[in-house]
Amino acid sequence: MAINDPAWSYGTAKTFTGSGSQPSADGLWNYGLLTRRFEFPAWGEQLQGLGLLTNVKRSLEKYIHDNLYTTENLSVDFDGVPFDDSAIAESWLQPRIVNVDREYARQASSTKYGNDTDIELKFSIFVKKSGTTLTHKHYLLRDKVANYFKIGEDIDLKDYVGDSATLTNMRVRSISSDFPLPETNELLGYEVSWMINYTEEITQAVR
Repeated sequence: MAINDPAWSYGTAKTFTGSGSQPSADGLWNYGLLTRRFEFPAWGEQLQGLGLLTNVKRSLEKYIHDNLYTTENLSVDFDGVPFDDSAIAESWLQPRIVNVDREYARQASSTKYGNDTDIELKFSIFVKKSGTTLTHKHYLLRDKVANYFKIGEDIDLKDYVGDSATLTNMRVRSISSDFPLPETNELLGYEVSWMINYTEEITQAVR
């Protein structure tokens, strides 16, 4: 994956400054604005840890980064990061969270509610016909992605807004969509989505 803007990155740190990419120890990146300093607020009794979708997004991106981008050496169009598909010779993945569904599960503690939360993670897979001689290349990539999202697979949910500690696991529960995209003159495509589940804790409002 080529990141063309030298000031762009994404990642885990609570505070960052400057205009250059700032790689963190775990392989994710941070985005530094040229003259501004950004800090997450002091959360206090506000939403924390398991109640923050920021942690879900970053944890899934971390898993994709480590396994598909780094280990499998696949090009990945991460959400929110500049991506130039014209610079890609053959193929790329586009992972996106497309839905969050909740069902009240229980009162997690004296101060927190518990939701049974389902995250729908969709992968759109694109292959340039000009870059491959394989008519089934998009199926091969679909299967490569699926190898990391087997039913029952656990994915660490970390507190990236806090101290990056592991909070719990998210578990892959089911495939929600799985089909080839309509072929164009330039591209072969495939779409596959998974439902990923965890228990979300929500702090009760102060009365």
